[in-house]
Amino acid sequence: MDWHYEKDGSSAGPVSEAQLQAMRASGEINGHTRVWKAGWPDWQQASQVWPDEQLATAQGPVAPCAECNRFYPASELIRIDNMNVCLSCKPTVVDKLRQGVTLGAGPWQDGKQMVILKDSPLPDKCFKCGAPPVKVLKKTLTWHNPLVYLVILANVIIYIIVALCVRKTAKVGIPLCRDCSRSRTRKIALTWLGSLSGLGLIFWGIAHGQTDPSLTGIFAISGAILLLASLFWVALAQTVVPKKIDKTHAWLSKGARSLVESLPQWRG
Repeated sequence: MDWHYEKDGSSAGPVSEAQLQAMRASGEINGHTRVWKAGWPDWQQASQVWPDEQLATAQGPVAPCAECNRFYPASELIRIDNMNVCLSCKPTVVDKLRQGVTLGAGPWQDGKQMVILKDSPLPDKCFKCGAPPVKVLKKTLTWHNPLVYLVILANVIIYIIVALCVRKTAKVGIPLCRDCSRSRTRKIALTWLGSLSGLGLIFWGIAHGQTDPSLTGIFAISGAILLLASLFWVALAQTVVPKKIDKTHAWLSKGARSLVESLPQWRG
């Protein structure tokens, strides 16, 4: 859902939810700023939309608490284990540190992977390169234990049934910059072109098999290779790949290295 906000007496936007939250965090939007989104009858003050007293009265930059994710004046947050924490959450955070439990609402870094809390927004940076995003790609990711693939050896249909029963899902919004979004569009177009060309070669060979039987094998093999190459390209060109999904978290790969390395370490 896109947002509009009031700036210097004029309407500005639209901006995405992630961009809006980043503007709140930087102080560009405070409790006195009026905001609006489609479906609302009129504009509202940010302090009414997000009833956070600290945000409404803050005159300087504000930032979210890493534990409760509420916004506070940056000067009122304390630094614990390289994370900004509000005074209310301090006892909980200290207790978590003693128990070795992961802090905050994420995301976190786990090796080369990004760990996110399900249904939580990703950082307002392009997932692929870290640049400012222009769109959010909404995806529903699915994952199951790799051992389930062994069922294919018995029967493909049984595998499909088992995979559907044991799979876990996570809905994510992947921020993308203009260049990475265009690159994704080109990859999709090449995949479709390769797949359709491969099928076309196979059917062409079959159609002309009676005229010249040797053509059937040549075109069929060429088409099959092109089709398989396109499917392999799909796997390599995926924007995000889930490496694990449990009841509460999802592990994502293919994120920008600089973005992943900037996140706090996962302690789970």
